[in-house]
Amino acid sequence: MRFFFLIFLSVNFLSAQQKFSASLKSTLYNNVLQGKNFDLLIKGDIQEIIKQQQKLGIKLKYFANDIACINVTVSSLNKLIKTNLVNYAEYIPKPEKTNQGLCDSTLIKNRIKEIRTGNGPLTKAYDGNGVIIGIIDTGIDINHPDFKDANGNSRIHYLWDQNITKTKKTPLLFGYGLEWSKLDIDKGICTHKDKGHGTYVSGIAAGNGKVQNKNEGCAPKAGLIVVALDFNREGPATADAVKYIIDKATLLNKPFVINISYGNYSGSHDGTNLEAKLIDGLISDIPGRAIVAAAGNKGNVRFHTKTNVTPGDTNFTWLTNYTRTIDYWLYADTANIKNIKYSVGVNGANFSDRGRIGFKNYNDALVKVKTDTLKYNSKRIGIVQTSSAINPYGVYELHIKIFKDSLNYNWRIESTGEGSFDSWNFDFVSKDLPSIDQYPKIKNYIMPDTLSTLVSSLQCSKEVITVGNYANSNCALSLNIHERSGEVVSSSSCGPTRNSIIKPDICATGDGVISCKALNPNNKSALSENDFYMEGNGTSAAAAFVTGWVALYLEANPLATNKMILESLHKGARFDSFTGTRLPTNKWGYGKLDGFKSILYPIFKQKK
Repeated sequence: MRFFFLIFLSVNFLSAQQKFSASLKSTLYNNVLQGKNFDLLIKGDIQEIIKQQQKLGIKLKYFANDIACINVTVSSLNKLIKTNLVNYAEYIPKPEKTNQGLCDSTLIKNRIKEIRTGNGPLTKAYDGNGVIIGIIDTGIDINHPDFKDANGNSRIHYLWDQNITKTKKTPLLFGYGLEWSKLDIDKGICTHKDKGHGTYVSGIAAGNGKVQNKNEGCAPKAGLIVVALDFNREGPATADAVKYIIDKATLLNKPFVINISYGNYSGSHDGTNLEAKLIDGLISDIPGRAIVAAAGNKGNVRFHTKTNVTPGDTNFTWLTNYTRTIDYWLYADTANIKNIKYSVGVNGANFSDRGRIGFKNYNDALVKVKTDTLKYNSKRIGIVQTSSAINPYGVYELHIKIFKDSLNYNWRIESTGEGSFDSWNFDFVSKDLPSIDQYPKIKNYIMPDTLSTLVSSLQCSKEVITVGNYANSNCALSLNIHERSGEVVSSSSCGPTRNSIIKPDICATGDGVISCKALNPNNKSALSENDFYMEGNGTSAAAAFVTGWVALYLEANPLATNKMILESLHKGARFDSFTGTRLPTNKWGYGKLDGFKSILYPIFKQKK
């Protein structure tokens, strides 16, 4: 069957594959999508595609500017590509590593208390009333008192659980999951159960402290729209969630801010993948819309390499793991990769060289997937599969997939020529390296570093507010926090992005933060305060504080755009002995969140 499928690809898709992302090329090559309907992101002539979608056998779900989410089969994709209406197509496979959740003195440290009490020159107190906070996470505990109003009714207007199979209450636009309305929740017919992370994040942004009139969040009167994300879903699940919240908030005619406190660490880290660009188009410069995202919690992990290749040298980095496959991704501006050649080699015991495949030009796998077999003493030790692409924004990506016959080798990615590129991988080898006497070539080893450790690509967008994390207190011993109160947490991911944008934008308290805890449905006894609240940490919490602040800002300025909000955050940020005065930096961004000064910025700017 695969033989015939490959013939089909070679005849019909060969010339078109230069318009496919590397992941789409390799997924089609490995026959994963045959016989399936799947979601795809495309950039092209969207209005003409809308007119022809029925004839082509595709479904256009939604779009922003010239990027759309469509549902296709391999056959209908073939028809679509033949029309030349598509400039580029990108497929999002299931994550190689699952997306991860990045988790009342805090209101004072972030200077939100003054907004809540209406200190002058504010003319009133703000609490998020009339604003929607969108939460895309594991979900929310619908029974937690902090998400109910004074009458005991839910503050959650809509809840979409992407993890449930298709039912009569599946959102029609997306075709998967199950949704409930506020009425469903109040009637007790909502069956959603949260695993905890989403409840914790929601409490920081919007909890009302109803249990014991403390542990209140930033915007306790804001309404909520929640999406329980399917973290293992192929396709643009995050963009779907953003679109869902936008449509529901628009239906309610309310400004909104969306919190994204999760992510994975793969991708180009420059905000140019089609999902990030699609989300940009849904919020950028549109009044009353903003997205806040956690920077990530890998700031002290060596999983990034910046390789500067100079003539005469052959640089390399090793990868190893305990599975049968290794996936390596490389990204570069096209101008910086054109004069580089790459190869894949193997080292065995005592760093002995077991050979390599031949060096390849950057464009070797642009048209179709290439496969090489690597042998040692006539015995196969692995298969190397390569695919590459250049996206519409001039970013080159190379995907190397290694199928290993043995787990006992270090696989090396070699480069020669002239230019530069970046890569992110948790399989990089950064410990127990040989000395020059043991392995002379080690002098050209590219050591993984702790720079550019942000999650995914969304957080690298100029349109998104990206948040780092500093310690709330010295006493968070249960979380093994070693930083002093006010100090940036070593695990807080930092920039720059691959295209040199300073990130994060701002830092807020994230470690040692008390917030809502998902209730144990099996606990039938009387509940204590400890059953309702928990201590957590991470950029998840820090992002939620900024999300809550944005809700207050939108209550005061409902027509503000994301760029206006970013400007207020940057201009209002505070510095101290921890941040220093030479800001912005790629660890602190523009400094620490000063909610009060930032919400006043439009007033002072207008007077000026």
